[in-house]
Amino acid sequence: MKSKFLLRTVFFVAVFLLSIPTYSQVTLIVAGGMIDLAECSLKVSKIVEVNKLPSPAGAIKPSAGSKKILKVQLTGMTPREGSFIIKSFTFTAIYSYRRLTYLVQSKAIGVIGKNEATGSIVEMWHTDPENVFNTGFGANSKITFNIAFEVPKEVNKIEIQAPMIVK
Repeated sequence: MKSKFLLRTVFFVAVFLLSIPTYSQVTLIVAGGMIDLAECSLKVSKIVEVNKLPSPAGAIKPSAGSKKILKVQLTGMTPREGSFIIKSFTFTAIYSYRRLTYLVQSKAIGVIGKNEATGSIVEMWHTDPENVFNTGFGANSKITFNIAFEVPKEVNKIEIQAPMIVK
């Protein structure tokens, strides 16, 4: 009798614990639903070559001396109220190098803002594939995505691919 009681108790405790939301279970979609990046008329507004990027895990540098890092800024407008869910490797770049075409994932995604106290620009770049950035916007809001790509030093032209929602 004690073993049945113990078994039932363990079962109900396990079911109860599994039904409690954990810290990682958050609502990712705000009012208005997900916004499709294909609707945002994204354009490359700036490309800057850099030697390194600041990151919580330490500076992000090119993996080899024959490579460089390009900081790419994409801007667009939201068509309606909603949100985006972005991971570090959401965007890809296409480039030609030595008569071959390559498709590479972004190396990092950047969070860039202004320090209200000093007025200086603060940036932090993230490479962890588990990081999820969830950002909500109102209708007709300007949006900006900062992405870094690693390409060979000889590459001077890249094209960016952004994901779209397929239903």
